Amino acid sequence: MPTDNRTEQLLARAREIGFDPVGVCRAEPAATFPAFADWLEDTLRDGVCCGMTWLARHRNARRHPAAVLPNAKSLIVVGLSYSAVNPAISSTANLTGNLSKACPGGFGLVAEYARGLDYHDVVRAKLRQLAETHHALFPDTLFHDAKTRIAVDTAPLLEREYAVRAGLGLPGKNTMLINEKYGSRFFIGVLLSTTELQETAADATLSIPTMFDSPECHSFCSSCQRCASACPTGALATPYCLDAGKCLNYWSIEHPGNDIPREIVAGFGNRLFGCDTCQGVCPFNRFGNAGVSPAPGNASVPAPVSPDELASHSLREQLEMGMMSLSQIESLDEREFQRQFTGTPLLRLGLARLKRNAAIVRENTVRISTEKR
Repeated sequence: MPTDNRTEQLLARAREIGFDPVGVCRAEPAATFPAFADWLEDTLRDGVCCGMTWLARHRNARRHPAAVLPNAKSLIVVGLSYSAVNPAISSTANLTGNLSKACPGGFGLVAEYARGLDYHDVVRAKLRQLAETHHALFPDTLFHDAKTRIAVDTAPLLEREYAVRAGLGLPGKNTMLINEKYGSRFFIGVLLSTTELQETAADATLSIPTMFDSPECHSFCSSCQRCASACPTGALATPYCLDAGKCLNYWSIEHPGNDIPREIVAGFGNRLFGCDTCQGVCPFNRFGNAGVSPAPGNASVPAPVSPDELASHSLREQLEMGMMSLSQIESLDEREFQRQFTGTPLLRLGLARLKRNAAIVRENTVRISTEKR
């Protein structure tokens, strides 16, 4: 391993760009690949999660980072706060679990990680800056086939395992990576390198737990069951294991059709895009994106929002606020949809699925209103 301080300079640059937490690990085979393969087989069995078959197409590539970058020796793993993608997100944290109480009738909730620009684009742009610094710091290897490659969560890489190896955090019972300072409200990016860099985690050689193989003793969670208890569809009944066939993130985003089970439809509640209930109740997310705890007694429940005030904003602005008008969505055509949502996660969802979700939220609103009478 090199003994110079260029790895430290590289990580300092990563923080300067806006990443935190950051770390480095070796590009080794994924210890959790067998467990991932079993999980994937169970998830796709009987065609329940037909919108996730793309995972199977590159399944074997996840065995080793070399499938993403040949001769990879090191991985620089970084986290980027949700607020870096959408500054409108509160820096005092944990509004997500309570926003539904402020969301008026006729509007649907958007999960916190999707309220703004598409994080893939933001993380990739920042990783390109980091790659430039990498090549500037290691000019002596530039002409000896030294390479880097950027990976966000669309690359065939078990990035959460390598994030653990690099010291960014530990997996929680909700399968999210949890950092003691930053909670779980950050995106993960990876810069693969053919340069041998210094590892940052003191226990990098230990057995690494991830969402596919996580004994409780390796977690911050201890006996806490808040995420499992709060999950609206019971997708976290088994600690450290996500039942994708019950997860609202799958059904509201990945699933291509209208054949959504009735119990899942009911679980949507007023959720229009995604679900982060398990993050909203997590004690580690009581801290803000800067790792600062809210002042004692400072309620994190936002005040109810006037429907008229919300409706006065464009759908793009409503997206950043986390609450979108169902009637405005229902009146969208394809051209206006493209204009409003280019550069956001909703563009990938598509207009048909957005309208499908709006219809589900409206149905649930009517049902709940009827039940209260």
